[in-house]
Amino acid sequence: MPQYRMRKKILTGFFLRTALVVVLVSVLASVFFYYFELYNFKQAMALNFRINAWEILKHRHFLSTDSDIHDIQIYMNSRINIDKRVQMLALYDKKHKLLYETVRPGFHADDFRELQGKSPWISRDIHETKVKMLNCCKATFLWFAAPVKNISDVKIGYVEAVKKADERDMADFRRRRFMAIAAADFLIIIFAMVLFPLFLRAYEQLRENEKMLLASNLYAAKSLGDAIALRDSDTSLHNFRVTLYAISLGEEIGLPKEKMQSLIKGAFLHDIGKIGITDRILFKQGRLTREEFEIIKTHVELGAAIVEKDPWFRDALDVIRHHHEKYSGNGYPDGIKRDDIPLNARIFAIIDVFDALTSQRPYKEAYNLEKASTILRKEAGTHFDEDLLKIFLQIAPGLYRDIAHLDRDVLERLLREKVGYYFL
Repeated sequence: MPQYRMRKKILTGFFLRTALVVVLVSVLASVFFYYFELYNFKQAMALNFRINAWEILKHRHFLSTDSDIHDIQIYMNSRINIDKRVQMLALYDKKHKLLYETVRPGFHADDFRELQGKSPWISRDIHETKVKMLNCCKATFLWFAAPVKNISDVKIGYVEAVKKADERDMADFRRRRFMAIAAADFLIIIFAMVLFPLFLRAYEQLRENEKMLLASNLYAAKSLGDAIALRDSDTSLHNFRVTLYAISLGEEIGLPKEKMQSLIKGAFLHDIGKIGITDRILFKQGRLTREEFEIIKTHVELGAAIVEKDPWFRDALDVIRHHHEKYSGNGYPDGIKRDDIPLNARIFAIIDVFDALTSQRPYKEAYNLEKASTILRKEAGTHFDEDLLKIFLQIAPGLYRDIAHLDRDVLERLLREKVGYYFL
């Protein structure tokens, strides 16, 4: 059943990602072909725009208001009369000064220019025919602008025209645009359907390899924990308990998944450096001397040195190195305080002391929940983060009842379930 749920989760996640990619590619392809067809349509319209090739202008050397433009007027008016779709024709000199304009009755050229930005094309030099598609008065218009050249190929002015779009041309444009977009989307979908099984197989293989690598790393963590337990059997139970306690406090404060993974690794391996401490000091029954305590304190740096070169364990350093720092700054090894102490280390400092107080050790009996809680409260703001301690003490009774007295097999099973949730 778990394998079925895992595969279903993988399939769902991969399908959603693939669908998102297909949608994005389809949108991009649709936008591309929309503008591609629009460009082609405009180019075709520009090719048909022959006003700048008027024979009557080819033999002129310049255009001006002083010129005899009577024949030009006749020609432009005839163009309006011949082509019923032409709404306006205007002629400018090369300084963009309007020389003559003829407008079909009922077409308001000034309003049209104002609506479209007051003829921006004629306000600057243009070197080839330009076409713009505009919607106005519930109709589609084509706005043309082109340079006028004489027979010597010298620019002598500009011409502007507005034509009402031919519905047949527009229908043909829309049809070609739709066909291009539909064909592109169809090919993308077919391509995705063909490649989906191949990508899914590769994705599942990658996930399987990832799980195998994770299992290997978790086994390495357990082996390191067992290596400590070979020297101190209570340490094994302590590792399981404090990790479960830490997970519960992390969940209570809403710790992100990545931080939770780091906390789990750090909590389970927090005392890994004790491997480097001699048995004479580690298992001494009486009170440690000052010199012996200084040696014990080095276990955090020894532990950090053991894991810092492994990329997978490196994020556990916050807990391994700093779980003996104090909120007041009187801890070790670095003497940092308050928020300078990493969050995971502040969390674990509370957990570590709580389990030490409620567990039997060679040098002490286990304290009950009430006595342990009283001791923790006295250290609020000095040893521990007050806010975190307040939250922990709210959940401590349930943790003490459900976890504190369990044997190794049950603790290991509970921790395995938590690790599976946060890592797999």
